[in-house]
Amino acid sequence: MRRFLSIAPAFALLLTLCGVASGQDLPTTTEHGITIGPDQLVAAIQESQDFWGPVRTYLVSPDCTALTQVEREQAVAFLKRIHEGLQQRLFDRTEADAIDLVDYLSHRLRMFEVYRGLRAAIGDDALTVGMIQEWEKAFREIHTHAVDQRAPKIAAVVARMEARMQAAGLDAAKVAAAQKLWIVQADVVEKMATTGAGQMMVDFEILGNTEVTIPVGQFLLDVSSAADWVTITREPGTTIGREHFVKAFSDLAELRTKYASAAGGTTTR
Repeated sequence: MRRFLSIAPAFALLLTLCGVASGQDLPTTTEHGITIGPDQLVAAIQESQDFWGPVRTYLVSPDCTALTQVEREQAVAFLKRIHEGLQQRLFDRTEADAIDLVDYLSHRLRMFEVYRGLRAAIGDDALTVGMIQEWEKAFREIHTHAVDQRAPKIAAVVARMEARMQAAGLDAAKVAAAQKLWIVQADVVEKMATTGAGQMMVDFEILGNTEVTIPVGQFLLDVSSAADWVTITREPGTTIGREHFVKAFSDLAELRTKYASAAGGTTTR
């Protein structure tokens, strides 16, 4: 299963949040010591809109040399289908749908805060990228199972993260600090996935497995991962754009190679 969670339903979310805002204040939530408020929610949605337009244009331009022109166009067409499909499904949205989408986005913003903390705690970008890659691959598999069957699988992934850090030679203090965050992240990711919007995105991932070829699907995954890495590594207060995406896409390829080499070439995506 591929992951398209970064290809967030920006347009649908913006419309929905406007609807929520007209009837009630956007919520402020605090979980695991991370507070997400109205300003962050609105800013994130606007930023997503501003970011993805230029990125999609870049992906089908001659400047992007991944795959063939036709394959890149297929990938961008699939991205547009995600947006259009979500907008269509939300056309007759209820207040409950709107609240659910806000809940999804709040968890998503919290997820990135935890990833930033993990990056700082681990202190090695290649290891961080490799572990995030393994983590998200594991959760893609976990989310094919019923909610009541996931707990032992999640616990196994969390334990594997600790073993991976120890095998990489991180000192005990770094391992302990990062492991606390992996435990938090498991809760955040699971809460995000069990919202209606989260399940909607899982459904699109499943659709991607049947609708696009393996190279195009892998490209979509790489695009999603690069967008995530832009968000994780951004400097506070900076405006992100196409140039940040291009750099992240290139950086991730190098970091994955470095991680695979250190792990003896045994990692999978």
